[in-house]
Amino acid sequence: MKKIITLILLTQIGVSFAANTIIAIVDKELITLQSIKQEISLTSSYNEKLLVLNNQINNIIKLKKASELKLFPSKYDINNAISKVAKFNSIDVNELKNYPEFPSIERKIIDKLTLLKLQKFITKDVAIKISKKELNDNCTANTNNKKQIKIAQIIISEVKKTDKSNISNELRVKKFLNKLKSHISKGATFTTIAKLHSQHPSYINGGLSEWLFIDNTSLEGISILEYNQVSKIYPFEKGWAIAIKIEEKMLDVNLAKCEENLKNLKTQDFYLLWLKKLKNSSNIEIFSNKL
Repeated sequence: MKKIITLILLTQIGVSFAANTIIAIVDKELITLQSIKQEISLTSSYNEKLLVLNNQINNIIKLKKASELKLFPSKYDINNAISKVAKFNSIDVNELKNYPEFPSIERKIIDKLTLLKLQKFITKDVAIKISKKELNDNCTANTNNKKQIKIAQIIISEVKKTDKSNISNELRVKKFLNKLKSHISKGATFTTIAKLHSQHPSYINGGLSEWLFIDNTSLEGISILEYNQVSKIYPFEKGWAIAIKIEEKMLDVNLAKCEENLKNLKTQDFYLLWLKKLKNSSNIEIFSNKL
């Protein structure tokens, strides 16, 4: 009986040693078989194990860079991701947090969000242009055309009381917006008024928007206005707004989607090239014979 127990113990020790075998060192950080056990199995081929190892190396390098750049996900983003994981698994958030493996799950969520934030940071200033030849070679034009408009908005959420009247905030805001409309009708520039009075972050650009699809009643009303004609007051998020139409165009949705996909591919190529340079500047030692 003692011999059997001894054999079992020796086997367990052997497994433990194998699991903690160092298979790579990345800038003095160790990678063991244990750390990639969930991604590989006993039946995984050498090439599959090497692919998993390289992904682990890439993640260590990227997370280190993100830390240097102080790129960390917000508490809101982390909690939001945890809620999505719980919902996907049809369990309550508290139930998920009580799960023994939750610390590991949370760590993976934080790492994933950090890596996404790093990629956005590295590629945020990349100006990708797709030529007409690339569009013709890769995309097919369609008749799925939709109207888009650019608008400028003045958005007000709150107007402080100036007297002892019991007039509601909504009425104060609407009264103020009508006052601004009056100034504009007398020659004041809409975008100048927006820079001075709008309480939305877009005020810095004179209230100008990106290209918008007409997907709600407020935009429908703005889309039929004459250029620079001020709209009626309409609700906007936690406030009210007025707007003018700046520009309009018809967009082939399928062609635009294809162009966006081509831009994403080029952006990904840029990011992979950046990662390759980062990797080349790192100290990496791989013990491939231990895989």
